[in-house]
Amino acid sequence: GLPLLVELPGIGWSAVLEANLTDYAGMYLARPDARGALVSRLSPRPDEPKVAVRAKLPHDSPWRLVLFGRDARKLLESDTVLKLNAPSAIEDPSWIRPGKTTFPWWNDYFEDSVPFRMGLNTGPAKYYIDFCAEYGIPYHTLDGVNGRAWYGGPIVPYEGADITRGVVGLDLPEVIRFARSKGVRIRLWMHWQAAERHMARAFPLYRAWGIEGVMIDFMDRDDQEMVTFERRLLQLAADNHLTVTFHGVAAPTGLERTFPNLLNSEAVLNLEYDKWDERGVPPGHDVTVSQTRMLAGPLDYHQGTLRGVPPDRFAPSVAAPLVIGTPARMLASYVVFQNHLPMMADYPSAYRRHPLTRALAAVPATWDETRALVARPGEVVAIARRSGEEWWSGAMTDQHARELRLPLSFLPTGTFRAEIYRDD
Repeated sequence: GLPLLVELPGIGWSAVLEANLTDYAGMYLARPDARGALVSRLSPRPDEPKVAVRAKLPHDSPWRLVLFGRDARKLLESDTVLKLNAPSAIEDPSWIRPGKTTFPWWNDYFEDSVPFRMGLNTGPAKYYIDFCAEYGIPYHTLDGVNGRAWYGGPIVPYEGADITRGVVGLDLPEVIRFARSKGVRIRLWMHWQAAERHMARAFPLYRAWGIEGVMIDFMDRDDQEMVTFERRLLQLAADNHLTVTFHGVAAPTGLERTFPNLLNSEAVLNLEYDKWDERGVPPGHDVTVSQTRMLAGPLDYHQGTLRGVPPDRFAPSVAAPLVIGTPARMLASYVVFQNHLPMMADYPSAYRRHPLTRALAAVPATWDETRALVARPGEVVAIARRSGEEWWSGAMTDQHARELRLPLSFLPTGTFRAEIYRDD
């Protein structure tokens, strides 16, 4: 699956990507024999396994893009994938406001001690909304727990539940009203089949209710049919002033230029695997992800817990999972990863007792300029990003400690004050 990163010894680095995937099938690369040559394979149509694309001519195929750079840093600074897509289809995008969101599914609605039952009901929703208001987090996401969606029925398989109604015990109108009174807006997670069945009716309702956006999950395909559905959903969402996150989806191809309401896409093994994988997600994986998957565009990542441990103390847990690594490394990931809807996926009391929470909540979710300072795939990465007059820089390493010299020659003439967050 793309993107593919290749080291060219003595020459530099190369990456293979695709861009402007429109009414077409996603591309994969395969090595059919031992010679090392790669050939393309298109995702087949589900109704015709021997056919990838059906269309009337003339019909544009996607861009096949190969980036070259003597230094891996240059690949990180490229926005060519974005520029190969059509300009924005949204005439006035001023309603699109990137920002952080809570996401209780990751911690399994865990909490230390509260006077109500945790889970999909009104009490926990208000509790999270209060936390958002306290720390300046603009969005709270309603999702699912114990295999059940906020709108009822099993998460998988989808069985037809109505995405305009909350489960028994979840007073959706009251949650939306309470959020509005606190200056917080609600986002709604849903299975893609639930969206497909109900979005023509539901999305206009969401706009009337003041819902900020939707998170669409479990597409798990990039055949022509699914690619076309995703674009149709983005257009309907834009018509109703809803932002979109795609989870359980193929890597992006720059579509967020045409539809800037597409805040990010997953297409990556991320920290949700700390819930069930015995190995956990090692810090080196995050370093690799930043220099491979992130070349394709913004990525949705279950970020946020500051409860990090060394590898020998890690064990997976569905409720309140741990992560491998340090709090400063987690803070750095909010700068290193391009992510326009960063999650704060841990539970409120864990944040309230940690001194880094205020700094984490303050990291911008969108940037005016990016400079890659250090990039060695699989080993270390350091990225600086500018928001207004402030520069934020984040550095992440694998399991090995390193000392880095970070060039700051890109700063304008003047005097700067640095706030430095690092592990003890």
